[in-house]
Amino acid sequence: MQDEGGRGSSSPAPTTFALPTGTVTFLFTDVEGSTRLLSSLGATRYRDVLARHQEIVRAAVSASEGREIDTQGDGFFFAFARATNAAVAAVAAQRALASEPWPAGSTVRVRMGIDTGEPAIGGDRYVSLGIHRTARIMAAGHGGQILVSETTRGLIEDELPPDVRLRDLGARRLKDLDRPVRLFQLEAAGLQSAFPSVRTIETHSRRRWMLGVVAIAAAAGAAAILLTRGGSKTPVVVANSVAVLRPADAKVVADVTVGDTPMASVVGDGAVWVLNANEQTLSSIDPTTRKQRSKFPAGAAPISVAVSNGRLWVSSADDTLTELDPGSGSVLRTIALPRSASPLIGGVVSWVAAREHQVWATGKGTAERIAPSRLHGDVGGLGCCTGLGIGGGSVWLAGGRSIRRLDASTGSSEGTIALPFAPSAVVFGFGSLWVVDSDGNKVWAVDAKTNEPTGSASVGVHPTAVAAGFGSIWVASADGSVTRVDPETLRVQQDVVLPGTPSGIAVGAGAVWVSVD
Repeated sequence: MQDEGGRGSSSPAPTTFALPTGTVTFLFTDVEGSTRLLSSLGATRYRDVLARHQEIVRAAVSASEGREIDTQGDGFFFAFARATNAAVAAVAAQRALASEPWPAGSTVRVRMGIDTGEPAIGGDRYVSLGIHRTARIMAAGHGGQILVSETTRGLIEDELPPDVRLRDLGARRLKDLDRPVRLFQLEAAGLQSAFPSVRTIETHSRRRWMLGVVAIAAAAGAAAILLTRGGSKTPVVVANSVAVLRPADAKVVADVTVGDTPMASVVGDGAVWVLNANEQTLSSIDPTTRKQRSKFPAGAAPISVAVSNGRLWVSSADDTLTELDPGSGSVLRTIALPRSASPLIGGVVSWVAAREHQVWATGKGTAERIAPSRLHGDVGGLGCCTGLGIGGGSVWLAGGRSIRRLDASTGSSEGTIALPFAPSAVVFGFGSLWVVDSDGNKVWAVDAKTNEPTGSASVGVHPTAVAAGFGSIWVASADGSVTRVDPETLRVQQDVVLPGTPSGIAVGAGAVWVSVD
């Protein structure tokens, strides 16, 4: 969802009601992890879920006399004549979203931001820096969280229902705003109140302060203790960027701004490639300068990206695979992926993965090798996929509560591995398959010789992506953590925390690259 200041002024209000004037309170909303929802539900179910989410939010706003100014994709922009009405609408919407029986065990988590100002009106739209500020307040939050500015807090604190309260989160620096904004969390009975730190500029700096203890033993047995910041200044990680981690100690050494909602990423062909889901673009990062080198269209609803033999491959939610020239971004061909005659309902519509000269992609209920030559794989009974990996001479497809293993040369089945959980991401490395359990907050190892799970390591809350390299397994989780696991002992070697939501991770070109939403 675009969150720039001109967002609300780009389209006329979709209502015949007059816009509130004078002192106006803005409410921005946005579905967190919408691309992951699309991946897990499939296009048809996702459309139904998105429509139901829109009904719930619109009903809550209408009941509080709010006006819908704009909607883009999975986000809304509303205006209210009274600040208290905006707060009541936000709470009502969150309660309804939390109690809704979403399909297939999915959860729709919406972040909300509220601010108040005196905007100018140009024709049928608002013109105000406050629009931009409200969007930034919303972007600082997490799914299920309602953030409120100090201006709004002053107008609502004596008017709130008895089961609704405000918690002071302190003055925070928001991206592109010159002055800090004091943020408050709107809390209500029955709603989640504990969240990770808000995604603001200083969050990373605060978390990265290190406590160094240096013991100096003297003959008399005396010791001195020194507290330090741990060396050189750590780069600030912001939303819509790629954090660059040094493999030796997982220290952040750079942060590269990319596009809106970066998700999947891959290293290859002299660059780091990142899919920006909301704006449907593909960013190229120069691994030497650690700056964005180029950005070009990635097609409608991109899901995953792979690079092989001088070509980029992007899978999309419409069961297509696009081959792109990495230099110009031009489309070389678009491949319609086959569908099973009777696929299971839901599931990822399309994944793509590459290793050396092989490129594999999944359609709904199918798997196909695209390069070096077209070849169909046997995935009967799997129905759908939530992850795809290549390695050890095999193709590994995650779906349901199992892994289907195919021979990478022939496409024939090499067995099905039953799992005690629903896998959400896979990668092959160090002789094993590594499988993420997003509900159990673990990464599991599956022995490539026996097809048996051999153990697990605890990682962050709701792990979203996994990568193998530099002697370690790297797991990014929705709670902001990046966990480094020893592939031999399954012990956690390091656990670092980033602001925002890490949603993609790739290793190579001398670094670990973490996409931060």
